[in-house]
Amino acid sequence: MEIRLAGRTALITGGSKGLGLATAIKFAEAGAHVAILARNAESLDAAKGLIDRTGETAAAAFPCDVTDPAAIERGYEAAMSAFGKIDILSTTPARRRPASSRRSRTQSGRPISTSNFSRRSGSPDWCCLR
Repeated sequence: MEIRLAGRTALITGGSKGLGLATAIKFAEAGAHVAILARNAESLDAAKGLIDRTGETAAAAFPCDVTDPAAIERGYEAAMSAFGKIDILSTTPARRRPASSRRSRTQSGRPISTSNFSRRSGSPDWCCLR
């Protein structure tokens, strides 16, 4: 079965490596424009190059730490500025392992989860629904 996503735009967190990058490439191959977010700018540039090789769609890469609500907002706004709309959201962030139990809590005292996506934290799904 072939799925065509021409005219659609996907925003993918964790898009520089692994599952996020594979998702971005598949979406681009299906015709979607792709905005990828990840922490490491160098990895993002390499990933954008791979996505660009699919040919017919536009790709954009924006540094973003999804554990930081302000960074999520900036990433979302950058993607909206680049493409004008977001039709698809794929949240595939990397897992973070705290260096020690001493540093495994946020400033508010909540434990850091491996994927910090609560509506209170300003996750991309929340940003896109506003």
